[in-house]
Formats: sequence, C-alpha cells, structure tokens
Amino acid sequence: MFLEHLNLVNFRNYDSLNIKLSKNINIFYGKNAQGKTNILESIYYLGLTKSYRTKDDNDIIKDNKKVFKVEGILNNNNYKNKYLIKYKNNDKKLYIDDFEYKKISDYISKINIITFTPDDLEILKGIPDIRRKYIDNELSQLYSTYYKVNLEYKKILKMRNDLLKQININKNIDMNYFNILTQYLIDKSTFIYRARNKFIIKINEEISKIYENIIKIKDLKIIYKNQLEINDYKDDLIKEKLNNLYKDNFYKEKEAGVTLYGPHRDDYEFYINDKNIKLYGSQGQQKL
Repeated sequence: MFLEHLNLVNFRNYDSLNIKLSKNINIFYGKNAQGKTNILESIYYLGLTKSYRTKDDNDIIKDNKKVFKVEGILNNNNYKNKYLIKYKNNDKKLYIDDFEYKKISDYISKINIITFTPDDLEILKGIPDIRRKYIDNELSQLYSTYYKVNLEYKKILKMRNDLLKQININKNIDMNYFNILTQYLIDKSTFIYRARNKFIIKINEEISKIYENIIKIKDLKIIYKNQLEINDYKDDLIKEKLNNLYKDNFYKEKEAGVTLYGPHRDDYEFYINDKNIKLYGSQGQQKL
C-alpha cells in the first residue's frame, strides 16, 4: 500500500500542488520555509482528518482563501482508491471514491501513517497525555472501532465529571443516572484497556530487535501503566476492578469533582534493561 498521487488546493503555502509519489522512498528537499513540511502535514491530514501541527483547521487555509482541499490516490496492490477532504467555513467533508462519509470514524483506519518530528521527543519526556494521544492515534488508524469507543468514552467521562462537580457543590442529582453513566464508562473502559494492552504486547514483540539493530542496545520495552494492577485483561476482571475503584473512592472523586480512575489516567513507560529511560537518562547514564 502506498500513496500514489497527492493534490493540494489552498493548503498552507500552496495555491495548487499535484505530485506523483513513488512506492519506495520519497525525499523532499529545498530551502527553509518552502513547504516541505506542509506536504508531510497534508498526507497526515488526509489519513487522520487532522493536523499534527495545529488544532485549528483554519490555520491551514492559505491566506485570504476560504477553502482548502487535500486529495490522494492510494494504491493497494494496484487497487486504487481516491481520498478527498474538503474544508470550508468550519465544515469538513470526507470522501472515498466520491462517496461522502458523515462520520470520521467511518473514514479513518484506511490510510496508516506514522510521523516522527522533533516534537515527538515529548513522547518520552513529556506528560502522560502526550503518550496516551500518540497510542490512541495509532490504534484509531488500525481499528476504526477503537476510535468510536474512545470518542464515546470521552463523552461519557465529561458527563460523569459534570455530575461529580454538581455533587461537589451539594447539588442534588439523580444517583440512578450517575450509576448508569458509571456502568457505561466501565464498559467503554474495558474495551480500551484490552486494546491498549494488546497493542503494547504486539509492539514489545518487535521493538527490542529493531532498537538493537539501530542503536546496538538490547532489551528496550514499553510498560503499560494503569490503575488496575492486573496481569490478565479479561472483561470480567477489568469490570470488577473498576467497579471496586469507583465504589471505594466515591467520596474522593466527589471532593475532587472529577473522575480519578479510568483509561484517561493511563501512562506508558520506556525501559532498557529494566531501567526507566526517563529516570535513567536524566542521570546521564543512558542517552538516546
């Protein structure tokens, strides 16, 4: 699978760009501020319907223009599909082979994209939220169902947090509704926990060999850190753990006014020879 053609209209500094790409390696070169990074950004945008450089799509539109377009032809063993994203007046339209997809979750996971930029070093040294978003992006590209469930989880989490804030200021709420939301949250959490754990296991099967080939250092692995403290990610066990966490810590969450337990609190740690890279490297003993 490879991107065969790329067509841009009013994307960043490009009025119009139409290029053919090789199925092997493509190298963009030129002076600074000529648009090399903008091409890479457009490919990322085509696959994930968003930029890795800005949260506001209006930043992408060329100056004094009202619409931009990103179009690409994906070649999968000589079977070709046309992908198109049009943006105008804060409205984004998604097409595959001229068929419009109303939901992002139905569009993504068709084009798999991996980026690595200097800012991605924050995956190692930044806050947990950065690592969660990175893993969630990769899982969403692989499985559109994951994108849907994760989106639903965030919506339910916000609703539960709103209720906890009301409880915190002594407002009366429907506790039956609160408990139903909690159960929905647990259901979505169970799927996310299992997907993330399976993904990390798969990565660890290959990452050490790849890292050794590049750096000549063995035993790199990623540790999935969450609040469950379990080794067996079976549905019943995950749900039991979460039920107990929410039940035993209701008053703690009430005082905080937010949900303190769940996948939104997960983190990932990187280890070499059983030593945490973030801590180990900060002491100057191991540098990446």
